[in-house]
Amino acid sequence: QTLGATGTQYQLASLISSVPWAMKGFVGVLSDCVPIMGFHKKGYLVGSSLFGCMGLIGLLSGSQLRPGVWLVAFFFFLVNVQYATFDLLCEGKYTELMKARGGSEAVTFAWLCVNGGSLLASILTLFIVDSRGSTPLLASALPFTLTAAFMAWKQYLPEEKLGGKGSDECCVVKWKKLMSQPWLFALSVSMAVGALIVAISAATLSSRLQLLILLVVSIALCVLG
Repeated sequence: QTLGATGTQYQLASLISSVPWAMKGFVGVLSDCVPIMGFHKKGYLVGSSLFGCMGLIGLLSGSQLRPGVWLVAFFFFLVNVQYATFDLLCEGKYTELMKARGGSEAVTFAWLCVNGGSLLASILTLFIVDSRGSTPLLASALPFTLTAAFMAWKQYLPEEKLGGKGSDECCVVKWKKLMSQPWLFALSVSMAVGALIVAISAATLSSRLQLLILLVVSIALCVLG
């Protein structure tokens, strides 16, 4: 409403901001096969946290920047890069721990936190957004984003460095593992690229061209799948 966006623009902006969730497969392949500084998860968690902080700062600066709807969508895209990356990599870790230790308490606790947070966010939105706008909610999210970045850097998510603590192994691409499932790799890359193409077309092209690109991307993904 503040930006004067139409209903169609809102739907397209929502699509653009949610693209990182379609890129989870590609991020998962990268984290498995391209470790950063000897870690499969740490570098991606910290890097995505930086994107999340940039997105929130951009959204909080909106009153001074007077951004258009597509710039706001891009800022939310950055926030979702962090959210989707943490969702994927933390889920992988607690699944691994459950397999080793047995039990499903981690999944129960994770979904309790997700649903509890969603309920709290809905209540706060109801009482705050209409009267004070979205700035208070966005500002309250920034400390949590910074905390997540700090916890990832300090390795609250348990992970051993490749080659041991004294190893200098850094960003060594595991080509053998990467090429062991070439079609899976191709599909994950295609999903990521296709999602980005659809998002860019949504912001820049006419509705007919958007439909054409969407059909081409969908058919290509169906063939690869």
